[in-house]
Amino acid sequence: MTKFEKWQGVITIVLSLSTGLIAWKTYDLNERTTLGSQEIQRLSAQINEERLEFDIVRDIYDRTTRYLASEQNEKQGIALVALITSIPESLTRSQLLSVISANSTSVNVATVAAEKYTRVSPSLNSTNSSEFIGEFVLELSDSNIATLKQDFGFRDSSGTVWMAPAGTQTEGASIPVAFQGIIGSNFDRQFLKAVVIHDYYSSTRERSYQSTHKMLFEALLVAGVSELKAKIFYAAVQTSGPRWPH
Repeated sequence: MTKFEKWQGVITIVLSLSTGLIAWKTYDLNERTTLGSQEIQRLSAQINEERLEFDIVRDIYDRTTRYLASEQNEKQGIALVALITSIPESLTRSQLLSVISANSTSVNVATVAAEKYTRVSPSLNSTNSSEFIGEFVLELSDSNIATLKQDFGFRDSSGTVWMAPAGTQTEGASIPVAFQGIIGSNFDRQFLKAVVIHDYYSSTRERSYQSTHKMLFEALLVAGVSELKAKIFYAAVQTSGPRWPH
């Protein structure tokens, strides 16, 4: 199952709920025959506006599905990102942008989607006061599994400390398809400083997945990863990274 297929169910549910809500409002309006004519006109106009917004989102969702299943023309991809950015509903907009960023085969399209995604997603904190804690000592095995040899952590911009104990293992950074061979090795030490801590908290799930993913973004920046690469990783982990109730 591809990353986009994993999100199809979520987005389909959102669209189905929107359809149901519009249908219910239409039914409720028809039942409330005692309302004054002005109130009926106002509610009717509101329902028509919501139905129009839903039709636009449905069309963009269908375009996204077709684009990812096609040869992914770059100009069409850039235009699609612009359309997605125009969606007024923030959850669906963010989901589609992160899906494009992680799954597009065009570097330019994936980059634009990642940039747009981090602008519309919840604000990310400044990293001026963030820092790593301890010495980073990692041992790579023949099976491409890296093991942390001593405790290593990160203090984020809010002052929260994230510590990964010795023995924590990682298979390296998951690099989106479009950027493989461009961003660098998935075992680049700059990436691994942030990734090994993120992997630990993704396995223990002792903090929310939202704060865990934001920590990854901050840690990547402090590790010296460029802002663009950090945004790409953040968009990708929001699409295909682990989620859990908290």
